[in-house]
Parts: sequence; C-alpha cells; structure tokens
Amino acid sequence: MSSHAGVGRPDRGARLARLNADRELLAREHPYLQYRLDERRLVGLAHGAVPLLLPDGQVHPIKITVDFHPGYPPCPPTVYDADRRWIPDDDRHIPQNHSFCLYLQDVDEPDLGRPAALHVFMLDVVCFLEQQLIYDRIGRFPGPQWPHRRDAYALYIVEELEGEPPAARLPIWNAIRGTQPARNGLCACGSGTKYKRCHLDLINELARIATRHDLRRFDYAALRAFADVAA
Repeated sequence: MSSHAGVGRPDRGARLARLNADRELLAREHPYLQYRLDERRLVGLAHGAVPLLLPDGQVHPIKITVDFHPGYPPCPPTVYDADRRWIPDDDRHIPQNHSFCLYLQDVDEPDLGRPAALHVFMLDVVCFLEQQLIYDRIGRFPGPQWPHRRDAYALYIVEELEGEPPAARLPIWNAIRGTQPARNGLCACGSGTKYKRCHLDLINELARIATRHDLRRFDYAALRAFADVAA
C-alpha cells in the first residue's frame, strides 16, 4: 500500500553511494540475493530465493524481487512475489501486481534514510514471508494487521482520536475537517493551551491523511462507521 510518485531524489553521487551501500549490506546479510545496480538510471534490483527454515527442519526457498525504485529511499523498496506463488488477495496483503504490502502508507512506513535501516526492512520482509506460510496452513493472516483498504486510514484516525479524552475527540476531528485554530490561539481540544503547544502536530498529520484518502467528508459518527468501529 505505497506509492513513490513525485518523491524528491538526492544528488547523483549521494544516491549512487547509497545504492552501493545497500548492495554491500545485502551481500553480507542476504547472500542468496543477486543485486544489479543500474548506474545510469540510479536504481537497483535484487532477486533470489529466501531460504526459510520450517519447524520440521526443512528449508523452504521463496523467490522474491526487491525493487530499489527511483523514489527510494524516501519510500521503501517494493518487494514482489517473483514466482507468483500466491494469488493476489487483500487478506494476504498481496495486491494485483504481486507486490507485498508490508506497511500502511503515511502511517507506519519505516524511515530508510540511513543505510543501516535496510537491515530492519529486510527482517520485515522475511517475517512477512513466514506469515504467508502460516496463512497457507491456517487460512488467515496471523497477528494484528491493518485492513488492506481505504478504511484502514479511517481506522488509524479513529484509533488516534480514541486516545484523546472523550470530550476532545469531536472538536479535534472537526478541526481536521475544517479550519484549524491559529498557532497562538487556543487548541480545538478545549484544554485552554495554545494550539502550537497542544494538538497542532496531531491535527496536521491526521488532516494530511484524511485529505489524501477523502475522509474529511465524514462526520465523526460516519468516520467510525466507515472504520467499522463499534459505537
């Protein structure tokens, strides 16, 4: 559930150095992946079979392709089911292009600004593959997860608002939907604190998500219903 259109790119030298650092990290930690660097286009592609150790001691290889696209590293690499082993399914978090939906865009995407961050990203990839094998066995995705639909963003917003005092939730959502207070004015939550020292960052974040995913049209009750949150 990610997009890398319109993301700015670092200068050519810095980007080439980053892609070379990624190649070294993959060679050291994931030697089963073959990495190809396109220096002209400044993109990379890693391909190979991840050897997963099963409980019975057998090794189960799963082929993947990791695309270090032009929007990387501000946006994570895109990982694909190279053998199209699994049928695309929202419940599996595998869309029609056979990529792996590892994160919810704008919500929990990792910061890959540092080369070492690729280490954690690849651990997440291996964990995702293990979850797919569990799905094969039990028929559902294991553990907590975001729904693979637009209502995932509604659910995220509702969960963030549910962390606020009950009397503050509706005023904060109305500020997200409409006009925000002046920075030095009182916060919409009713705390009596200046907006810039209270909910400015939260409202800005949720307003960006709500605008991008067409959620500002909902009143708070409708937003909760759309997120399938019990009244």
